[in-house]
Amino acid sequence: MLIRSGLILAVGILLGRLLGFFRETLIASQFGVSGLADVAILTLTLPDLFMNVLLGGAASIVLVPVFVRLQGAGSAWLHYRISIISALVCVLLAVVVVMLSQPLARLLAPGVTPQTQTQIALGISWSAWLMPLIACATVTTTWLQALGRFSVSAFSTLLYNLVLIFVLMFALSPTQPIVSLAIGMLIAGVLRCFWLWWDTRPFVNHERAESLMVKPLLQSYGMALVASSSLFLLPLIGRAMASQTGEGGIAIFNYASKLVELPLAVAITLIANVMFATLAHTIQQQPKTWSVMFGQSQRLVILVAWLITLPAFCFSLPLVKIAFGWGEISEFHLQQIAIVWQCGLLSLVLQGVVSLNTVALAAHHNTRTLASSSLLGLVSYSGACYLLLPIYGLLGLMGALLLAYIIMLIEQWRVLVTRHHLHLSQVLNVRFLCTLMLMLLVTIPMWFLGSYLNLHIVAAVFVAIAHVLLLLGVLFMVQPEIRAMAKPLLRAREA
Repeated sequence: MLIRSGLILAVGILLGRLLGFFRETLIASQFGVSGLADVAILTLTLPDLFMNVLLGGAASIVLVPVFVRLQGAGSAWLHYRISIISALVCVLLAVVVVMLSQPLARLLAPGVTPQTQTQIALGISWSAWLMPLIACATVTTTWLQALGRFSVSAFSTLLYNLVLIFVLMFALSPTQPIVSLAIGMLIAGVLRCFWLWWDTRPFVNHERAESLMVKPLLQSYGMALVASSSLFLLPLIGRAMASQTGEGGIAIFNYASKLVELPLAVAITLIANVMFATLAHTIQQQPKTWSVMFGQSQRLVILVAWLITLPAFCFSLPLVKIAFGWGEISEFHLQQIAIVWQCGLLSLVLQGVVSLNTVALAAHHNTRTLASSSLLGLVSYSGACYLLLPIYGLLGLMGALLLAYIIMLIEQWRVLVTRHHLHLSQVLNVRFLCTLMLMLLVTIPMWFLGSYLNLHIVAAVFVAIAHVLLLLGVLFMVQPEIRAMAKPLLRAREA
């Protein structure tokens, strides 16, 4: 049941991310690389960013155990109270955002023109009213997950993105596109809330919750808030720094980042989501053997990330043209996106490893390490952006991301090894390292071939597919236990 629930949640996230990426391609086709594209991106992302910082993962870490313990005895009452309080707080936050929209626009995009900053202020003034709806949806999603109701909550993001895609394709005003986009966001937020609330009907009751210890909850929330908000602030800092390169810099950085995030969500973090329940159960029931399962899962994550990184790096320009080359973006800007994406791909393996480490630490209830590693990553990313941006431009921002994840990885592995008795030999054995090197050697001729085929999109795509198949062949020849490593996923699919 746990594995099946985890798989439903992972599939919902996967489909939502796929539609979210299609939404980004529509933004690129409508606005290209321009100041208006920067405005549209900040209008779309700012409400989600604020809510991810204030709630996001912290809400599930803190509230799920409480909802699970209460179940029918007051969980509906607690959900209602928390929803009302969070909505009211977010209404006040929205008022503050509207009042300070102009200075906030200067803070978020210091490098764009005053005219573009005025448009950004207009966009976030409208979209800020989405925050109370996001807060209610987050609390309701947390409650439904605690009740074991995953299907509706898992696909709520998909509904939200479907509405926005409809707005981008058919309902953008030619004179006020940003305002119409923000209104579409509000409509999508209302529909998502009603979609979630409809699923809570069988569990609504008026029984009051038992008295709760507020201080431990606040302490757990503080740790979880630091752990989750630090990572969510990385793209905010990246976009603000990208604006220093001129108008359209935010758009280029955002498009490249979405290309990195897509395989991360579709394939890599999906493994972590599916493994979460199984790993937590193993830690509770068989604490001495959890590292064996973790090592297998970690190797699977690294191999999948490596399998995606190598072909994408070799054929970045044709893939960028397929994703964004059918709209308003010029050939020059497509090449810039491809180069920035290549640099971002270097962090894909690290992000996959960090995501699974995060799952392991959460399963051990070690929120302190999650908070400290995330905070280290945030500080190192901010400092590296400041140093590298004047020298390398947007590439420097992606290089700073690579450095941040290296530092987070070192801190997480230090704690996993010293406190939770992880043996790195269970993750990095000789055969596994040889497999990675062999995959890299197979890629070298493909790299030279890809440089000749960059102008021929169809041929490059076919060769990229052949490259992926070749790498899969290497995996099955050199790693006969690859099926054993993927066995938890196969069991989840059968369930």
